[in-house]
Amino acid sequence: MQVRHGLTAHGFAVNITREPLPWFDQVIACGLADVKAASVQSVKEKLDGRSPSFDMRDEMRILAQMHGNAYGKETRELREEDGEIWEAVQEMEEIATMAGEWPQRPSPV
Repeated sequence: MQVRHGLTAHGFAVNITREPLPWFDQVIACGLADVKAASVQSVKEKLDGRSPSFDMRDEMRILAQMHGNAYGKETRELREEDGEIWEAVQEMEEIATMAGEWPQRPSPV
């Protein structure tokens, strides 16, 4: 959660694939040392006994819809008409692309 200029912003994350889990294993979230992050993929594998495939755009759309429904708000994809926010996101995307692939696992401590 963030509070800036009297406004609060809340965040959350949903790990769809197992990819970020080695990074989260390095974090003790909220001081809960015995709690580990999971992913939709790892839970579905455990329940179904097979590795599911995901279309990330579909997963993001579904998640945004669920979030909007929970808060009684309409959600939609960011568009070029959104001006300043669109431009800032595009700039960040370009910086991320120029940075290249990120490491798949954290460096050993």
